[in-house]
Amino acid sequence: MKTTEEFLLFQKTHLSEQMKKLEAIRLKGLSYIKLQYYIGVFGFFGFFVFVLLISGLYAWLIIVFSVLYFITYVYGISHYSYKLRKLNFTRKFKFDLLAPTIKFISQDLFYHPLRCVPSRNFLASKIFRDRISKYSGNDFVEGKIDKTSFHFSELFVTNSTLVGRNGSTDGNVVFQGLFFIADFHKDFQGQTLLVPRKYAEWNLLKNKLFRRKNHVVHLESQQLNKNFVCLSTNDVTARYILTYKIQNAIVEFKKNYPKDDIYFSFVHNHVFVAISNDDDLFTPSFRESVYADTSLTHYFEEIKLVVSLVEELNLNTRIWTRN
Repeated sequence: MKTTEEFLLFQKTHLSEQMKKLEAIRLKGLSYIKLQYYIGVFGFFGFFVFVLLISGLYAWLIIVFSVLYFITYVYGISHYSYKLRKLNFTRKFKFDLLAPTIKFISQDLFYHPLRCVPSRNFLASKIFRDRISKYSGNDFVEGKIDKTSFHFSELFVTNSTLVGRNGSTDGNVVFQGLFFIADFHKDFQGQTLLVPRKYAEWNLLKNKLFRRKNHVVHLESQQLNKNFVCLSTNDVTARYILTYKIQNAIVEFKKNYPKDDIYFSFVHNHVFVAISNDDDLFTPSFRESVYADTSLTHYFEEIKLVVSLVEELNLNTRIWTRN
């Protein structure tokens, strides 16, 4: 796996021209938005003085309507312009900088900014049992490390709950964050979940497979048991999947996301990992310089960390003869 030092050198030698162009686009966009704002503000005050001088009795009435018009017009124009220019900047950032960054990590990785993990894969994990009303995402990465195929993307999943007799609904977030899927290379039947301990009772109630107490499996790692509850349709299968080495790897991986809830699911000979996060992980800040220390290097570290799951969970080991 490539190091941060190697990436910084790659960034300097291969991405400097793209970064320079993107920074120019960003600064030009911000300058244009500021210009629109100043024109609106000074234009309004000029109009304000003009109305006071010529309108007499109806001056205040005209001013009130002018203020309302100014707020609506200027805010609408500025907001639309900012959104449009930010969208253009983000698109160029992902294609011109993020895509080669991902390729630098491994030539076997492929990046699709507008795609996401299919909903059938999300549902196949059996982690979230809620009915889905809206499913979207982006920043899809797929590839292969040695013998293990995997893919991941950001997802935003909601459901709608009926809240009124008139048919009105209220949207609840089912999952927001990074969703990862990989071949597990162990043949097994049934389903095994690792859920954050604080949500264990909720999962027992929502998931019909785990309503009986004997489906809670106590594993060897005390640290793992402290952070997660293991739910499985078969405790022998759970221990077959979650070797002590893999338990420790999961504990170490969780340390990278101390504030985020992480779910692991082992089903259909695959491992699914859901990392809850409210941030848009791979979208750059339009207000922050492309050259900021936390900019491109941050994305490199984040993607490398997710890809490292393949090695951390020892997924390339095939002593269980799954081809």
